[in-house]
Amino acid sequence: MSEKKIKKEVKKDAAPDLIKQVANVAFTVRKMKNWMEEKLGADLDGDGRVGGGPFKKVLIFLLAVGMASLCVAAENKTALAYWSSTTYIDADGNMYANGFIGSAEFTSVEVSGKVTMNGELEVNGSDVDFNQGLTNNIIRIDQTNPVGQVDVPWIQITDARTGGTANTAGEATLVITPSGTHAISVTAGISALQALECTTLNASGALTLKDASIAAADVALTEGQMLFGDGGTGVAAVVSGDVLIPKTGVAAIQNKAVQPDDMDIVNSYIVVGDAGATGVAVAVSGDVAMDNLGAFTIQDMAVVADNIALADDYILMGNAGGTSAAVQVSSDILIDNTGAATIQPVSVAESDIILTEGQMLFGDGGTGIAAVVSGDVLIPKTGVAVIQPLSVIAGDIVLTEAQILIGDGGTGTATTISGDISLLATGGATVTEINGIAVATVTVGAALGDSAVQPADVWGAPTATPSTNQLVNTVAIQAKNAAGGDLSEFRLIRVWTSETSMGAASTNNIETLVLSTGTAVDTVVAHADYRYVTATGGSAVATITGTTTGTNYVMLSDGSSISATAITFVP
Repeated sequence: MSEKKIKKEVKKDAAPDLIKQVANVAFTVRKMKNWMEEKLGADLDGDGRVGGGPFKKVLIFLLAVGMASLCVAAENKTALAYWSSTTYIDADGNMYANGFIGSAEFTSVEVSGKVTMNGELEVNGSDVDFNQGLTNNIIRIDQTNPVGQVDVPWIQITDARTGGTANTAGEATLVITPSGTHAISVTAGISALQALECTTLNASGALTLKDASIAAADVALTEGQMLFGDGGTGVAAVVSGDVLIPKTGVAAIQNKAVQPDDMDIVNSYIVVGDAGATGVAVAVSGDVAMDNLGAFTIQDMAVVADNIALADDYILMGNAGGTSAAVQVSSDILIDNTGAATIQPVSVAESDIILTEGQMLFGDGGTGIAAVVSGDVLIPKTGVAVIQPLSVIAGDIVLTEAQILIGDGGTGTATTISGDISLLATGGATVTEINGIAVATVTVGAALGDSAVQPADVWGAPTATPSTNQLVNTVAIQAKNAAGGDLSEFRLIRVWTSETSMGAASTNNIETLVLSTGTAVDTVVAHADYRYVTATGGSAVATITGTTTGTNYVMLSDGSSISATAITFVP
């Protein structure tokens, strides 16, 4: 505990009181003699006892008279009521008075002056009353030692009372009843109050209140105000801005006051009003999905025709912005409200039709089909149709009776035969005259004249003579005239093998076909079909090797005359 000095100003007596001085001196001397006998354990006045006896009292009386005289001569003041510079009590409770040292015990002390104590003041079993009547009276406690001790308070009050004598305001450990507005003023430091009504008191006098220690009626606020903390103190203010709170305490969020980041919502949830007129956070589901950026995605096959508002004959069309717009179809196509599209006349151009190279568009049951023209006629992408060789037959040509088709500068012209020959619709031609000379009628069986064309002058079908029953068959070929004689001149013949008489060229059961003695022109099918020029005598040799036992045919053509000869292969 820090050392304190207690000062008390009192009014001094104006005149000395000799009776009091003598009594005080006698009391002092007696106390000094008793103290010395107790300390030394000796009988100083010889009465056989320590601290009493008639002789001691006489001695004390004489010493008291002498000391009283000294006190009157020394100072004009009451000895015990005033402590001079030579009379004081030290920190151990010893009293120093006029050169006498001893302990002092008082039953009743009246102080009319100033008391200075350099020790400890202890009051046991009695009241300590300070009655001050002057305007400048003050009880002052000063601690002048700045060091102090750890965990040692300066002033300490310990109240051991409990129960029914310490639980009301009038029975408190410390009761302060001010007549003014301030009971306690703290000018520095922090005061910790362990009481029912408050927790801490700081250097500025600000209290930190205990829970439930202040009732609503104890706080002075105007209508609509609330109490807000401000740097450790409370400030009264009206709630405004995004929320209004009236005196009823019912807070009202203002229109357009809530921002997206003010709400605590699960990722990808939205707030939807429910039947109770409050908002509920729900996840978007069903026909539409939403991510946490607020982007909605219409689910596949979620939108049906009834969900779209469109005027009659309008359709939904995507625009450049990536969104759709309602437009009416016009120009080349019209679409009615049943969805039927009608291509308008002369509205389809060549570039509007998707065709691969060589394809053409053909009608098929009311619709168009893309196909490549093939068969007897080919039509390339230039559009120029080409009739393929041997594609046109007699029935394909439109001619009137007895007309024939005659070439005319690259094209054909239908013409009726006239002049020396007449032509029937059946194809029969009749020579009526030659160069204006009438032709005589020849009777069947009559011989031709020498000037007529003879059979030996006209070529006939060439002959093939194979070797007999061999796997490698050597066939002798000879050009013939219409009379059956050898046609001894160069002839362009065609030689091919076939599985049947007058059949197509085939290599079945044929290993090789080799022509010799003449000149090869070209190969149509290797080892099956050749064009060949005979030797000067109209002859050639064909060596044919069979694969296995069997019969094939060798076909010979000389002009329009054709012959077929069987060849038998035997291993």
